[in-house]
Amino acid sequence: MTKKKTPVKPSLRIIIILFCLFSIFLLSYLFLVKTRKGEMGDKPKTIEATVDTQKELTYFLPPKWETIQSLKKDFSIGYDLENYQYKVLPDNSISLYHRTYMSDYKYIEFMKVRLLTYKQSSPRQFILDNMNKGKEPTEEQAGINSSEESFLYNGRQCLILSLAGINTNWGMCEAGNNKAFMMTGFIQKEVVVSLKLEN
Repeated sequence: MTKKKTPVKPSLRIIIILFCLFSIFLLSYLFLVKTRKGEMGDKPKTIEATVDTQKELTYFLPPKWETIQSLKKDFSIGYDLENYQYKVLPDNSISLYHRTYMSDYKYIEFMKVRLLTYKQSSPRQFILDNMNKGKEPTEEQAGINSSEESFLYNGRQCLILSLAGINTNWGMCEAGNNKAFMMTGFIQKEVVVSLKLEN
């Protein structure tokens, strides 16, 4: 005479199922964390970008563009008269605004420029000192697709840090006379090459 199998109680069956699901979830989570660390690293990259001498730009003001000067009249920048607006701010910076795609009458800020004292530190350190209290971008600021671009403008160094995590750029260009342009926002090279030191 064969023994009858004792049926598993419903409550025990539910516990077993929940345990299996939890184990799968835990293993998946640990795998994702490990993969993410492998892609991003524990800290953002701190490698200094090398200057690409093939990317040497010179001053250029496109046709139909105008120039505006800072409050102290120590630097100027070009802007597209048809599509941009600007504000000359009390802190001697200039903000540029472009027309939105949704309306010809609405503008949003896309780039801000200041002229600051440059003490011959590295371009990267100059940016970090003025934008991030001297510290490297955090993992949240850098994001996964952060990048650096270094080039020459009128023979002087420029560097742009593209920070995917906060969807903005930090940049600088040496201006001469111990000065440098500090730029934030969506930095466009057609605007960068219109920057000019006036004094």
